[in-house]
Amino acid sequence: GHPFWIDKNTVGFQFDEQPKKNQMYEAKFDVSQLVEIPSENGLLEFNFLIMKQDFNVSEPKFHVGDEANCFYTMELSFVNAVDFNSVVEMIDKDFREKYSCKSRAVSDKVVEVTIEGFERKSSEYDLNLTFNGKAIGSERTETKKLTVYASDDFKVTGYDVDASSKMLNVNFSKTLKSSQNLNGYLQFSNDAGVIYSISDNNLTLMFDKEHYFYEPLEITLLNGIQSCDGDRLETPYKIKDVSFEELVPKVRWTSDGVIVPKNDSAKIYFDAICLKSVILRVVKLYDDNMLPFLQDNTLESTYDVRRVGRLVKKIRIPLESADYSKWRTSSL
Repeated sequence: GHPFWIDKNTVGFQFDEQPKKNQMYEAKFDVSQLVEIPSENGLLEFNFLIMKQDFNVSEPKFHVGDEANCFYTMELSFVNAVDFNSVVEMIDKDFREKYSCKSRAVSDKVVEVTIEGFERKSSEYDLNLTFNGKAIGSERTETKKLTVYASDDFKVTGYDVDASSKMLNVNFSKTLKSSQNLNGYLQFSNDAGVIYSISDNNLTLMFDKEHYFYEPLEITLLNGIQSCDGDRLETPYKIKDVSFEELVPKVRWTSDGVIVPKNDSAKIYFDAICLKSVILRVVKLYDDNMLPFLQDNTLESTYDVRRVGRLVKKIRIPLESADYSKWRTSSL
């Protein structure tokens, strides 16, 4: 490749060929060629990683088109920037030929997909929607189930929690009566200041942070909530353990096990959120020090482990995720 000036203060490097993904590169930049500094201090050495493409598909959101048809929307988040026009090509060809599939760029790494043309019948039915990452250079596929609800059925189809905005969105199988008063039809397990709004088949609950922030809620939608054509919700719908946990960087072991089989293919799994990398430190505990270690610890704990062990490895592990605000499992 070759270097080039991005602006008067920034130098870039253009690859002649597509660089390998998930590959750590070592780079050296001779700053003394550009500014007057001693040559022995002018060599800047650094590493960089080109992460392989990956994606995450949000839960499909059901929308009421009219009495006979409906459509779904969902968002796809990508590790690397992507051309939004190529996202539709990830959908199975037969599915694309049968239904109208459109894409819209939310950002360079987030694309909204809309799929229209689902006919509502007298009974509900399911369809499998598969996204194949090959079209955008990813090795992964992901399948989502789409339920086409019966035309005369009125019920809750699902909900999602928006932790950053402190909102709960509840979807119904029919358009809601916009003028109805829902006071008395919403029950909460503890005190919660809430404002609600109705838009098409969506009910949005906006919570007062001071009431609920650290305590999970159970919310009950009581029978009596009405659709625009007068149907009423027949049975109460409970939403349990609604919480708006503040998103902070965290890492945890996926399981509580402490013994790893002596096998070359054995892996240790951990979960991370809001992190682009973690630092792994491996401390070797020698046989002679096991008794002193167990005087202060169980097999699960590591209190003062450096007193009885020796650090043998320390590495930084980059984490790949299309959405760092969600828990993602990785392996060692």
